[in-house]
Amino acid sequence: MKVRCNALKVSIDQLYVLGKNAEAKNHFAISIGKDYVVFGLTFSYNNMEIGCFVQILSDNEHLVHVPVILFDIVDSRLSSYWEIKTFPDGDITLWPSSFYREYYHDDLTEDVKDVIEDFNIVKQKILNEF
Repeated sequence: MKVRCNALKVSIDQLYVLGKNAEAKNHFAISIGKDYVVFGLTFSYNNMEIGCFVQILSDNEHLVHVPVILFDIVDSRLSSYWEIKTFPDGDITLWPSSFYREYYHDDLTEDVKDVIEDFNIVKQKILNEF
């Protein structure tokens, strides 16, 4: 899946729909008009956030979780590496299997070597699809 950025920030009306925590996440390193490959999708319906979020590589090469409303879908094909899971809080995710490993995203942020190595493999596989 590929998306093209059409806005840099969530509007006031969109913040109301997305929930109270969305404003804290309203600063993303993305560029209008730029295409991004999607590494995962999260459909969130819990009381903190509502909506669909994409995981993309930001302009500074960090995996970030961004509301899909900031993008237009330019390639709607789903990655063959995604698996779907549901969670007790109502979230539904389509992620590569290794993303489900406990603390994967935290470890990626903290540069844990084996997680970085895994992410680089997953990243290349998904980039090759698109």
